[in-house]
Amino acid sequence: MWYEILPSAAVIYAGLFLPVVSTWAIHKLFQNGNPYRRDRNVPFNMNLILRDEEVINGNTYVLQGLEAIPDE
Repeated sequence: MWYEILPSAAVIYAGLFLPVVSTWAIHKLFQNGNPYRRDRNVPFNMNLILRDEEVINGNTYVLQGLEAIPDE
């Protein structure tokens, strides 16, 4: 019957859901209560974010490699 698929579907959904939840929980525990990886309120992280924005010309969503770093 159709309901025999439910246990295997539950295992698959758990396998897809658990990494997302565990990552969120680990970051919440070890990042001073912030469930996300980067926090602009912490001065050290803010310096890293500003450095990254300067290196990649202000757009953090466009991936660039070593060619984006200017030669001095």
